[in-house]
Amino acid sequence: MTVVALTVVTFVVFFVANSMQGGHNWSAMRASAKVPLYFNPVFFLIMAFAPPRQLYPEWTTCAAIFLAMALVSVLLTLYNLRRAGEGT
Repeated sequence: MTVVALTVVTFVVFFVANSMQGGHNWSAMRASAKVPLYFNPVFFLIMAFAPPRQLYPEWTTCAAIFLAMALVSVLLTLYNLRRAGEGT
């Protein structure tokens, strides 16, 4: 459910930002309009099918964001597990 919500929310935010900008060319699009897609897991997977010379910087940016989110998730999980064991 979280992946579906993340996908839908980031797409809606991107759609609103893109419609406010009025551009349809990816290379001419401002970075502020592209940022929501970097958090979209479907965009990350679709970018993996791009030719290798077109992967950089979008796919690497997505990979870095998802690695950072995974690290934060692991750290928060370990923190909560340690905290849950203190009460017993």
